[in-house]
Amino acid sequence: MPTWITDMGAATVFPVLAALVILAWAGAKMWHPLSKVVRFLDSLIGAEDNPGLLDRMKALEADVRTIHHEVTPNSGGSMKDAVGRIETYQRDQGSQITTLTGRFEEHLTLAERRDSRIDDLADAMETLVNPTEPA
Repeated sequence: MPTWITDMGAATVFPVLAALVILAWAGAKMWHPLSKVVRFLDSLIGAEDNPGLLDRMKALEADVRTIHHEVTPNSGGSMKDAVGRIETYQRDQGSQITTLTGRFEEHLTLAERRDSRIDDLADAMETLVNPTEPA
């Protein structure tokens, strides 16, 4: 055995052994909270295959900018502008349909009158061609 071990007395070994046991006990107790801190820092900082919180926030900000650009009018290129054009077109189509419906109803009324006149003329021609004998 080395001499430095044999030169150590009980007065030196027990405090060192007690300190090692206390450190081991404290390490065991702190392992779970420290692992949580390490996991948190890993998710915050990130790694090559797993982007960190700040990298993900930058990506989200870029996505929000893109969405904002699409839902904000910008001289015709955004979705909001396209929806506005579609609404205007539908409104115009609705008024044209209303106008055409009115004209169609007028046409049907005139057609019914003409049909009635044609029927009256056909009856009159029938009586001219085949006069009925007085009884």
